[in-house]
Amino acid sequence: MRYEFTSIVEEEYRRDFNMQLNPIGGFAVLIISAIVMIPLAIWFNQKGSKTSDDFMTARESVSNIMAMASLMATWIWASTLLGSAEGGYQFGATALWTYAAILPISAVIGIPVIKRARQMMPNASTFPEIVGKRIGSKGHAIFTFVAIAQMFFFGVVNIMAVGLILNAMFGMSHWQTVIIAGAIITIYIAIGGVRAAIITGSVQVVAMVILLILIMPITIFKVGGPSAIYQGLAASGVPTATTIISKDTVTGWLLISWGGYIMYTFINSEVWQKVFAVKQGEESKLILGSTLLWVPIPCVAGIIGMIGLAQGLNLQGSEVMPAVFLKLMPPWVTYFVVVILLASIFSTVSTCLSACSTIFVNDIFKPLQKKLLSLQGYNDKQVLRLAKVSVLFFGLLMTFIGTGNFSILFFTYAIGALAVPITWPFVISILMKRINTRAIFLGMIIGILASIYFVFLPEIGAIENPVPLWQGYWITHAISGVIPLIGCLLWPKNEEPQQLETRVI
Repeated sequence: MRYEFTSIVEEEYRRDFNMQLNPIGGFAVLIISAIVMIPLAIWFNQKGSKTSDDFMTARESVSNIMAMASLMATWIWASTLLGSAEGGYQFGATALWTYAAILPISAVIGIPVIKRARQMMPNASTFPEIVGKRIGSKGHAIFTFVAIAQMFFFGVVNIMAVGLILNAMFGMSHWQTVIIAGAIITIYIAIGGVRAAIITGSVQVVAMVILLILIMPITIFKVGGPSAIYQGLAASGVPTATTIISKDTVTGWLLISWGGYIMYTFINSEVWQKVFAVKQGEESKLILGSTLLWVPIPCVAGIIGMIGLAQGLNLQGSEVMPAVFLKLMPPWVTYFVVVILLASIFSTVSTCLSACSTIFVNDIFKPLQKKLLSLQGYNDKQVLRLAKVSVLFFGLLMTFIGTGNFSILFFTYAIGALAVPITWPFVISILMKRINTRAIFLGMIIGILASIYFVFLPEIGAIENPVPLWQGYWITHAISGVIPLIGCLLWPKNEEPQQLETRVI
């Protein structure tokens, strides 16, 4: 069963929420964000070594606890908050666990992959760089394209979420708020680099957790407690509202979410940024600790969506979280909620921007410069300048596309389709000692074609679904995993060297 999401908020919803806060307050939040973030970026820039590598990776200079908190903040993005709430609003009680289960499962796969990859290539700056050394230039090109596209569209979704939140709570223009927020984040990262994103993200996540711990009991009490929520769900008319698991929720959400984000911890440049920032050998603590801290957040967001459903709100699914707070909370609490939501989103967009810049410089510019100009060395100041200019470019483009308005939940599914075809080729190339690069490349190509046809084109509305969406994801997983595995088992060729070398500028 496929649930559709409206792109225009119903008139009834607008009548119910004519108590929106004064737009001046929303602009004040954005202005204060700029006043705080930009001077911090300048300070972080002065604290670093002012090299291109420090700007892009902050290599092994961040404490494990700070990196853990920052990684958790990175994972608390628009889909975790607004998407989980949207799932609770559309499906009901299954939101208590469906989205939250993705990351622990992904961590089980991701931790050994990350540890081995870093042992193989300790001086790498991006995960496509590791793949390029392992399976060759063609595979590197595919991974580079997917990594940039994934981070770019993650950034778009999160910038778009800023507009959704401020429009729902303050009645502010979606496109205007997106432009302002995009400008703040872009300037911030262009000055401070990945170090600024990591440090501020760690502070923001602590504030968010404290706020949610305080606000959730109040919210549940305001609607009459768990029994009142259950009664409201039962009366909502949604067949799955009171069931923890059902056929519709499995095929309409669970298998789609797991299919699209089972690679969440290792096919994700935001994660690798934090991995490169901590000392080698600390990867397991980083991933496991961040995962355990993250799990309650989508559960809480799902409960908020369930409250919206139980209250009978008639609205666009992506707006249910701000709408619930707007209806139930006094204005001063709502302002705190807005600040924390924006802080988490800003943190994610910051790392997306930084990741796009790092991949562009290390996986596109440097190889091309060396190949075309036959240069063996680079001017580090020029590379640093290019990294900052690329941040500005990607930030402007993200902001422009983010002025659109789409379903957060299902737009993220379309993004997930980009990463599925490279998931198992990456795992196999890292964990298997002897591989067949042709089989890995063939699996990726056929997997990409399958993903485009079965998932991406249907999700953007270009074609009708040839199969249910969940089947499209898992067909792609099967193709991109089985072909490389068979080739590597039956016709293994190159043997992994003890350590793959890369040069750090």
